[in-house]
Amino acid sequence: MLWFWTGASLMLLWSTCFAGSACTEGRNSTCRNRLHKRSLFFAEKTVCYRDLGCFSSGPPFYHPVYRPLSLPPQPPRVVGTSFMLYTRRNRHRPIFLSRRNAKKSTFDPSTLTRVIIHGFNDNQVLTSWIQRLKDVILDRADENVIVVDWTASNQLPYTGAVANSRVVGAQIANFIKFLYKTMGVSPESFHLIGHSLGAHIAGYAGERLHKLGRISGLDPAGPFFRNVPEVVRLDPSDAVFVDVIHSDPGVTILEGFGSPEDAGDLDFFPGGGNPPGCDKTLARSIVEDRPTEALGNLVACQHLRAYEFFIYSFNHDGCLFVGVECSSWNNFLSGHCNCGHEGEKCAIMGIFSPTYTFPTGKHYNDRRMYLKVGPERPFCVHQYQVILHVHSFSGYLPTYGFETGYAEITILGHIEKLKAKLHIDIHLAKTSQAKKFLLSTDRPLGEVRSATVTFGRIHDTDHHSEKHHKTPHIIIEKIEVNYLYPLPKKLTSSQLCRISEAHDSHGRKRFVFSPNTCY
Repeated sequence: MLWFWTGASLMLLWSTCFAGSACTEGRNSTCRNRLHKRSLFFAEKTVCYRDLGCFSSGPPFYHPVYRPLSLPPQPPRVVGTSFMLYTRRNRHRPIFLSRRNAKKSTFDPSTLTRVIIHGFNDNQVLTSWIQRLKDVILDRADENVIVVDWTASNQLPYTGAVANSRVVGAQIANFIKFLYKTMGVSPESFHLIGHSLGAHIAGYAGERLHKLGRISGLDPAGPFFRNVPEVVRLDPSDAVFVDVIHSDPGVTILEGFGSPEDAGDLDFFPGGGNPPGCDKTLARSIVEDRPTEALGNLVACQHLRAYEFFIYSFNHDGCLFVGVECSSWNNFLSGHCNCGHEGEKCAIMGIFSPTYTFPTGKHYNDRRMYLKVGPERPFCVHQYQVILHVHSFSGYLPTYGFETGYAEITILGHIEKLKAKLHIDIHLAKTSQAKKFLLSTDRPLGEVRSATVTFGRIHDTDHHSEKHHKTPHIIIEKIEVNYLYPLPKKLTSSQLCRISEAHDSHGRKRFVFSPNTCY
């Protein structure tokens, strides 16, 4: 099935580029004429289906640039949506839910219901991620897991799958309404998890329901969903809580299959939206992945990473994905952002995302979060903001310009040790300054017990002790280590103060720090 990814990608690339990339602004007369001719060929069509309502291919679902190929959805019998129920009582053999058998099934109206929705060109039988996600959900709790299968109508052409997604969303909403009327199941007890087109399907379902509990959008599809009104795509109003993972965002399909636009209460950008590890060869992918998924992982690796992150967010080996609110990915990498005084600027990415709210009780709202991830499973890393409190003295150095050097830092915790070499610029006109860095480890440091920092000039790296007098008179007074986690800072921050200072054999300054000397 996933061999289609290559053909689908090429078709999608052609259609979206042909559709409007050359005239995205329509600023010149040639573009305006082209868009006008395109609109003349477009014929709006409306179709109505029993119990689902009417669907128009016109605006806002049509736009001459961003949605130039707008089709009405096919009839429900062609779309062929089915609902497969898994619980701990039947975790390996699904029950095909219908209005006739819902009450007699293993569906438990007293517990949460997770609804998994696949995307374009996906197949719930051949694609292992759906089964893996279902299994980790049931391993954690005895809940209802419903897998939505719409593979009968999610293949090429992409524009047809986009149109059919509206019907699938309406069908999900209708079935939830049915369960509410017949079994008293509140929409707030439903959590819809959708990948790619499936994320927008979840949005279509949510807008038809009153207070749907939660939607998790896993790299919502970008083509035909960029620069469109909220009614066309997933948005924060579609559920009480909407969290989104952007693993392959792009302004155009040449840049990524996912949408770069914020679509939730919390929008997470692991790896800044460009997570590492998607550089496998075909042979390695076949060895490490299922053969049916190997080619798909090569063609759309970053797009598929979103559901991998979600699966591994179930506290694998005690690690949780922590996103940090920051103005940009570069500022985050530079260590300029942390969790705030009460942990309010951080949030968990994945299954536990809504667990953490502001101390005041207010939920997160429209915030972009960044986090580092590893290149391989389980992907999760522990992140630390490290702040060096530096003093410089003009009695030994000019009072202007910068002193460029490096700091070799070692932080010892009772679980793990962190070592890093940091580039550091000292502003000589400032006697006191804080230098911030972002560091990460596969295992948590635990309780921080000591630290050492060796500081020297870049160009003095290979010099011997007879030139140590060239080393700038810089003193690092204190180190602050902030574990990035959504808890009050008093529980996650460690202060280490200088207890000794000496020169090593290369003329570099070596500082030793302990938490017991800070008052």
